[in-house]
Amino acid sequence: MFDFTDSDLKNKVSFLLNFYHSELRRLPTSVKRSEIDDFVRTNIKWTAELKALLARREKNSVSKSDYVAAIYRPFVEMNYCFNRKLTKRVFRIPNCQPTGTERNMYILLRIPTIADSNPIERGQ
Repeated sequence: MFDFTDSDLKNKVSFLLNFYHSELRRLPTSVKRSEIDDFVRTNIKWTAELKALLARREKNSVSKSDYVAAIYRPFVEMNYCFNRKLTKRVFRIPNCQPTGTERNMYILLRIPTIADSNPIERGQ
């Protein structure tokens, strides 16, 4: 889950978890996994993973370490909440997450332009 501000992100995550837990409390013991789609209310976007958690009657929470700064769709700095239970299709995301031991590294690619070869454009 992404957002531009840390507070808005935390509000979104809090809303999601509160709603999820209200559905968990409302879930009758007789509901089968195949009936989850018919049971849940659509106040949040239900992923297959989140429905599976509900069917297993698992509680969920986030920790402070789940919130990180991230680059979203190249060059847009955002706040990100990574939580294995909330993140849809984790794939290789954990391999990209910082561990705190790496050094900052930036890669800058300079693409030559027409202005590079024009002395008037370069101010010469």
